[in-house]
Amino acid sequence: MEAWEASILGLVQGITEILPISSTAHILLLADLFQIPEPSVAATVFLNFGSFLAIIAFFRGRWGKMLLGLSRMTTYYMGKTGWYAEEDFRQAQYVMILIIATIPALIAGFFFEDIIAETLRSPLVIAMALLGGGALLMVADFFTRNRTLNQIDGKQAFFIGCFQALALIPGFSRSGSAITGGRFLRMDRSEAATFAFLMGAPVLIAAMVYKLPELVTSGALMNGNLWLAFLVSMLSTYAAIRFIMDFVRQRSYAWFVLYRTVLAIVVLISVFHI
Repeated sequence: MEAWEASILGLVQGITEILPISSTAHILLLADLFQIPEPSVAATVFLNFGSFLAIIAFFRGRWGKMLLGLSRMTTYYMGKTGWYAEEDFRQAQYVMILIIATIPALIAGFFFEDIIAETLRSPLVIAMALLGGGALLMVADFFTRNRTLNQIDGKQAFFIGCFQALALIPGFSRSGSAITGGRFLRMDRSEAATFAFLMGAPVLIAAMVYKLPELVTSGALMNGNLWLAFLVSMLSTYAAIRFIMDFVRQRSYAWFVLYRTVLAIVVLISVFHI
């Protein structure tokens, strides 16, 4: 992989990891149009780790509050302190909600990752997932909703997590699926996006830990161009988060649904020469 290929790969991976338009579909399209080798699953996970760092950096204030609240509640229940603030309890609840929301994707990934990688990475499946995921997002986004993260409980977080697990099917989009689940629960557009990004962080770090031995033994971490793609992925992810958070405050997700539909048609045309 050349430096320019690594740069394009990192840019596309970072942007499409955040926007609800499917990174897998774009990587497939890149490979077909520009003859860029499709990265291995382990390499893709490494690029996603760049996205994880960008999510941590962008929402550093929220993460700091959650970790501080969790720490104070832990010391309280361990009997090392006799008090806690109401805000500490709320922030610790956020942590538990994010953990609950992560469970469906982790379970599905553990049991079905190999099956999905071997049988569901065809262009036809990706195109259908783009269309199906877009249709779900369109329906979920149709009505006005104003629920905030403060109003999400464990059961609702698990529900959104089940939507996130759909992203194991290439073409669905992890962020898009999580946002769809949040919108079905009447979450505000920006709140649904925020929750989707926050709950994506544990999934991305878990995938990195799972694939780290493969990255080490394969020698991929010694590839300078892979590190270049990693850096570009991290920076483009940060920019993509800033863009979508500003975008959805004033506009609907319908524009992304339209884009997914066009992309599905392009995938079918480019691969099957329709």
